[in-house]
Amino acid sequence: MKKVLPDRMIHFNAHRPLIRRLAIACGGVLVVSFAGLISFPISSATILSELKASISRDVAPVTRIEGSASLHLLPHPTVDLSSVTLSFENNIELKAPRISFGLRIFSLLGG
Repeated sequence: MKKVLPDRMIHFNAHRPLIRRLAIACGGVLVVSFAGLISFPISSATILSELKASISRDVAPVTRIEGSASLHLLPHPTVDLSSVTLSFENNIELKAPRISFGLRIFSLLGG
């Protein structure tokens, strides 16, 4: 005897591929959202050495630079430096609790 389903019921097996794609898309959105909310520690030495070279070239020679760096992906990519201390050759010292740099997404992807 064949089982007859009412017309109002959804035939799950007929829509299985669509439901699977929707579930994968929702899971991907959740993973990307979660990854964007956390900050990723990155090599502070690399960031600080590039910053030291740039400031030494454009402003004045830097003798010492300290701080820590982290990467945030959402709402837009930024590198945050915290507890930054700059010392110049003329004995001037600058301190900043936080410095942020915006990043271009294509620069990140290109390396």
